[in-house]
This record gives sequence, C-alpha cells and structure tokens, in this order.
Amino acid sequence: MAVNVAKNNRKVIYIDTEGGISIDRIKQISGSDFSNVANNIIVFEPTSFIEQNENLRSIDVWLRKNHDDVDLLVLDSAVALYRVDDMKSAKLNKELGKQMGVLSKIARQYDIAVILTNQIYNAFDDEGNNDVKAVGGTILQYWSKVILQLERGEEINQRIATLVRHRSIPEGKKATFSITSKGII
Repeated sequence: MAVNVAKNNRKVIYIDTEGGISIDRIKQISGSDFSNVANNIIVFEPTSFIEQNENLRSIDVWLRKNHDDVDLLVLDSAVALYRVDDMKSAKLNKELGKQMGVLSKIARQYDIAVILTNQIYNAFDDEGNNDVKAVGGTILQYWSKVILQLERGEEINQRIATLVRHRSIPEGKKATFSITSKGII
C-alpha cells in the first residue's frame, strides 16, 4: 500500500516499530520508480513506547502545515513496543488509548488513511478452548473502524483476508491474494 501511494506522488508516513521495513522489498515492488517512491515515504523508527508516542505527536504537529500531500499513515506494529515497555499495565493502556486517539484525529481532520498492524496471541479459557486475541485488548478494537484478519492460505505465498469489522459491509467476507515479487496480486 505504501509503495502504491508513493508511486502516485503522494506522501506516506511509515512508523516502523519492529525494524521490519525492507528497502530491498520496496525496491523490488517499485521497480524503476524506486527513487520517486523512496522520496515519498517518510519513515520513523521509534525504539520505545514513549518514543512512539512522541513520534505520533510530532507527526500530528507537522501535518498541520503539510497534510495536503499525505494520503497514508502506517503504524507497523501498534503494540510491538507496548509489549516490551516496563510501565504499569494501566498506564500502558492509557497511553495506547491516547495514541489511538491521535491517530483517529489525524484520519478525520486531515482525511488520511491510517493503517495499523497488530499482533495476536492464543488465549485458552477454563474449558481449554482456544481463542485468538489481539495484543492491546479492546483498546485497538474500540478505535478501529475496519478490522481485517490475515491468515496463511494453502499455497506458499497465499494469504486470506477476512473482514472482521466494518461499518456497512457484513463481517466474514473473504479475499484471497498472493504475495509476489511485484507486490500483492
């Protein structure tokens, strides 16, 4: 998504909390348009949950004067640094809620698409039933207007996106796609 937006001469703000953004992958997907694409992706790499919070606030201030060229903000992953911070749980949850509020404001005020990635875990109840839960609990669910669950498909590069939440589309709709050297097909 970031490459497609950047190819159209629009800016992307990419917050990489896990050090997972791959310049090689961006080069591969963007092909001969790499220099243009690279100039349109602004990367932040916070190393703590506090720094992630500071980055979001700085971005919000910067967007007041520069939002006209920005179409997408990606927070990948919203909770990676949340999980490793040594703050008390209640304070962490409060800070996560504030960050989601900032992102929601950015989306509404500047008409910018905001995409969060999140991690999941298996939670077992007292009867031994396995339930998949989102890290960050209900905070991210509350703030998210659309939720997609991505899973591996049967083939090597195949993925399945399942709509879990949307305002007007019934949940459960699925789309199958493949991850290729040219991007997503």
